[in-house]
Amino acid sequence: MKVSLDWLNDYVDIKGLAPEELARRLTMAGLEVKAIEAHDEADDTVFEAEVTTNRPDWLSHIGIAREIGAILNKKINFPETENSHSREPGPSVSVDIIDEDYCPYYSACVLEDVRSGETPDFMKKRLAAVGIRPVNFIVDITNYVLLELGQPLHAFDLERLSGNKIIVRRAKPGETITAINDNKYDLTASGLVIADESKPIAVAGVMGGKDSEVQGDTKNILLESAFFSPVNVRITSRRLGLSSESSYRFERRVDPLGVDLGRERAIYLIREYGSIGKISPVFSSGEPPYKSTTITLDIKDVEKSLGVRVLAKQIASILKSLELTIKKQTAETLTVKAPSFRADLSRPVDLVEEIARIYGYDNIPDTLPHMEPIYAGEYPAFHAERIARECLVGSGFNEVMTFSLIDDKVYESCGYVVKDGHGKGIDHTFIKNPQHKELRLMRPSILPGLMQVIKHNMSQGIENIQVFEIGACYKGESQGSLPEEKDKLASAMTGVVDKNWQSKGREASLPELKGIVEVMLERLGITGFEFGEADYWFLEKGATVSVIKDKETLGVIGMCSRGILKYYDIDAAVIAAEFDMNALANTSSFERVFKPLPRYPSSRRDIALLASSDVKAGAILEYIRSFNSKLIRNAELFDLYKGGQVPPGKKSLAFSVEFQAEDRTLASDEIDGLYRKLVSGLQKTFQVTLR
Repeated sequence: MKVSLDWLNDYVDIKGLAPEELARRLTMAGLEVKAIEAHDEADDTVFEAEVTTNRPDWLSHIGIAREIGAILNKKINFPETENSHSREPGPSVSVDIIDEDYCPYYSACVLEDVRSGETPDFMKKRLAAVGIRPVNFIVDITNYVLLELGQPLHAFDLERLSGNKIIVRRAKPGETITAINDNKYDLTASGLVIADESKPIAVAGVMGGKDSEVQGDTKNILLESAFFSPVNVRITSRRLGLSSESSYRFERRVDPLGVDLGRERAIYLIREYGSIGKISPVFSSGEPPYKSTTITLDIKDVEKSLGVRVLAKQIASILKSLELTIKKQTAETLTVKAPSFRADLSRPVDLVEEIARIYGYDNIPDTLPHMEPIYAGEYPAFHAERIARECLVGSGFNEVMTFSLIDDKVYESCGYVVKDGHGKGIDHTFIKNPQHKELRLMRPSILPGLMQVIKHNMSQGIENIQVFEIGACYKGESQGSLPEEKDKLASAMTGVVDKNWQSKGREASLPELKGIVEVMLERLGITGFEFGEADYWFLEKGATVSVIKDKETLGVIGMCSRGILKYYDIDAAVIAAEFDMNALANTSSFERVFKPLPRYPSSRRDIALLASSDVKAGAILEYIRSFNSKLIRNAELFDLYKGGQVPPGKKSLAFSVEFQAEDRTLASDEIDGLYRKLVSGLQKTFQVTLR
């Protein structure tokens, strides 16, 4: 918005202040002055100001004068207006509002026998300085009031209207209007119009019609001042591709109590610089949509928020300078009433922001917040996240960051049906007003994002990929409360891993990722975990295992399902894992107990067993390790075989068992005896045979 300093000086004394300093003060208070221009023809200086959407009151010179008055602690001289009381009866005009949602308040006055003089030079210069072309006396005054008070007005030629009734209604099918810019527009039922008894005479809040336009010789005028719905004006303006200074202000909400003020200010100026024979009483319908807002501010909250103490007396002075009415004041609180032109003030924090602006951000000292040192032991989640990240990076994975919104169609690829925010077996969290229709679901899993990364890399010719991410996932619908949020760790790999100039690498496989997971869990101090069968929506059935500790599932590992691979158009196998970071942190142990190195040698024995296919190797390992904790130091599975030499429904398992004592060297006879007891126990427990 362009602002004339000569014009501002009518309302607040700024003559002794350099334009550059005034621009700096306004910018520091939140009203950014982007440019300062000298307007030689008008002998004026003009500011180009960037008005934020929450401050429509700044779209007027009096609004900016109010701001300057508060900043400089100076009195505001408000413009004079006409007295609307004790007027002579004139032509009877009725106002009928059909759609009160789009127009809650409409007012008009009839001005008879108007003698339009020449627009005053000061008015022409000021309008020209801010980019408005002078037209004629009446139009110039309505434009002047628009830029002075921020209230759009429109003047109709009364003689060119049909009937004596103004109707505020939706447009009818097939109706058109030729606007004052000489362009013809097709109207729709979604748009609001001002109509006489036969036709539309204006697009409400946007632009008047050519047929009822005031001419230089117009004698009788119907002067309109109203409040129109910002949403409807915005929609109508965009649909028609038609904008104006009026629509720009209506879209951002005008002051409801400024409707009458703007009308009476225009009548005053017409009488001051021209003449009016008769002025009718005000014809109106509806009420200004204004309900006073009362806010209670805790004085202590100001210091908590700003980090600087502002005296209660100074706080009250600042709020008064912004035209807030103090209803009640105590030593601890202030209760104030916000003015009608400040719809953005509704919460105590809004008042804190106003205090900060006027007090001066440059008067608030730069201080560092007091921070206590963080001990990782007190925050196991931080420690667990750091260890997990280091382990995965050390295993060749690259950390990525993906979008938290995903397309819910990914569920359909897995056989799920998503309808009205609900999916089979999955609690969803949907965005109510998504900016993109395909990104409306807050991710319940990180894996879809990792698949998108893999797809993108493959499209660039990169086939060997190892990626992971740690981030928030969401579950459940928000109904008055926030959805459940959990941090998860997800990883995915495809192609060849550990490939370098010395090695051809290995194909990414489930055992490969399972081994990496085991190392990570050991680094986290998680022992006693086991792998079990799992059914996870993203992973292939039969190729998915869960990691379980004390009957709590920490995460899942498996092959990505065929539906997922098809959805992302990926031809290669992808192995993925996903863990609950809170579960990992809660079961982690960061204490490390060190033992001296064994003084006596160990001895190894191999056990080859023929077992049923449904017997778990992990269960056998757990049995061996716990058989004699004092003499059996460790056991490992080193071979699994199914083939022609193994009967159907069977598998061959080979284990290496390490025997060692802490206080002596074990004799062969002692080891052999323990070995035989171990084999006998395995045969009885798991119905296996020795190969």
